Amino acid sequence: MTNATAEFPFGTISWNTELIIERIEGDNTATIWDDVYSLEGSSNGTNSYGTNYNVVTEVPLVKINETDCLRNFVSGVVVLNDSNNNEIRLDYDPIGGGQCDKTAELTINDGEPFIINLR
Repeated sequence: MTNATAEFPFGTISWNTELIIERIEGDNTATIWDDVYSLEGSSNGTNSYGTNYNVVTEVPLVKINETDCLRNFVSGVVVLNDSNNNEIRLDYDPIGGGQCDKTAELTINDGEPFIINLR
C-alpha cells in the first residue's frame, strides 16, 4: 500500500506498507488447519501527532493455523523506530522454539526487556 491516509477529528495519519506473506507449511494437504505462514515487510508513515515512524520485520513473523494459535504469532521480531529517537522491539519468541505460549518480549529504548502476555 502506497501513500495511504486516514483523516480523523484528532488528526491525519499516513503510511506506506510492503508485506510479503508466504505459506511455508501445509500446502500439500486439503485442510487449512496444518498451514503455517511467514510474514515480513516494512511500513513507514506519520501518526496523528506528526511523528514519523518506521517499522521493519527483523525476523519473519510466523503464524500457525491452529485453534489455540490463531490470534498470535509464534515467532518473529518487529522493530519500530520514530523521529523522536524511540525504539520499540517486540519479540514473539523470547523463550525459543516457536511455541504457541502467547508470550512476547517487549523492549523500549534499550531498557530492560519484559515479558508480556498476549490475548
